[in-house]
Amino acid sequence: MSEFLERVNRWPAMRFTAIECENRDGGYEIYVLDKSHQTVSRLLIYRTPDQQHASAMTGHFRIWLDKVNRKRTQVQQKKAGSSILDKSSAALARIRGRTPQQSAAARSV
Repeated sequence: MSEFLERVNRWPAMRFTAIECENRDGGYEIYVLDKSHQTVSRLLIYRTPDQQHASAMTGHFRIWLDKVNRKRTQVQQKKAGSSILDKSSAALARIRGRTPQQSAAARSV
């Protein structure tokens, strides 16, 4: 799974949502797909000469892709939540006439 994660994470702007297996040149190639734009982007992630192995790996990659996407969603939600919290804390501090650092120092006392 670590190699899969490494390859997918090299393309942080891509939103991979599907796995596809294709018979090519007597072997099988497995791609991860990004369908979020007008065109479909494909990233080759695995090759094998054996159909059964390709089927098994396609299943693994689908599970792993689901895990990657869930984790990305959680991280994005966490970032969005913390930035909203940071902004509201800063706004509240300004209302009270303090800098955000002064407010943080007052809360820790």
